[in-house]
Amino acid sequence: MTADFFKTAALALGIGTVGVAGGYMYKDTADKTDEYSRVGVENYIDADISKVDTWFLHHTAGGDLSQAALYHTVSKEFGGHEWDGIAYSYGWEDNGSKGDYYLVNTRPIDTKGNQAAKNNTRSRGAVVAGNFDELEPTEDLLLEIETWLYATLKLYPKVTSFQPHNKNPHSNTACPGSKLEKAVKKRGLFFTSRSEIQWFIKRQ
Repeated sequence: MTADFFKTAALALGIGTVGVAGGYMYKDTADKTDEYSRVGVENYIDADISKVDTWFLHHTAGGDLSQAALYHTVSKEFGGHEWDGIAYSYGWEDNGSKGDYYLVNTRPIDTKGNQAAKNNTRSRGAVVAGNFDELEPTEDLLLEIETWLYATLKLYPKVTSFQPHNKNPHSNTACPGSKLEKAVKKRGLFFTSRSEIQWFIKRQ
C-alpha cells in the first residue's frame, strides 16, 4: 500500500482525490513502516492479504505509536522477526493540534503482526494513539476512521467484519477503550457481515 492511502483509494474508486467518504477531504498519510521496525520490514513474514476478512480497531491505551512499536518489539523479541515492530497496519496520531488526527502507515498490510491473539492470519489491526477509556474521540478522529474504513471496504471486498479488539474471542482486553468503542458503534461502523454495512458502502 502506498503512503498516500486516501489518494490511491480515491483514484481506484474513481471519485476524485478530494473525497473518499461523504465528501471528506483526504489527508496524505505518512509512511513510517521502516521507522517502526527494528530489523527491517523485509524480514517480516509475508501473509496473503486475500485471506484477510476482519479488521480490528485498537487504541494504544496511552502513549504514541512509537511507544507501541517498542512495546511489541520487546514483548515478542524471541518470537521471530514477523513479530518485530508495531503490530498494526495503520495508526492515527494527534497532529499536534489537539484533536486533529492523521493516518500513518505503520506495518505492510501483507505481513502479519501480533495484534489479535490466534487471529493474525485472517485479520489486520488499525490503532488510535491515546487512552480512550479516558479520552473522548473527536469528530475529526471519527471522520478519519470513517474515511479509512470506506476506502478499505472498497479496495478489499473480502473484508466481512470490522470489530473492536475486545471482540476477538482469543483476546482478554478492553481495547479500543470504552469511549471510542461507543462512538464508533453509534455511527454504525462495526459489522460482522457485509450485508450489515451495505448502507455505508453504497452511500457515494
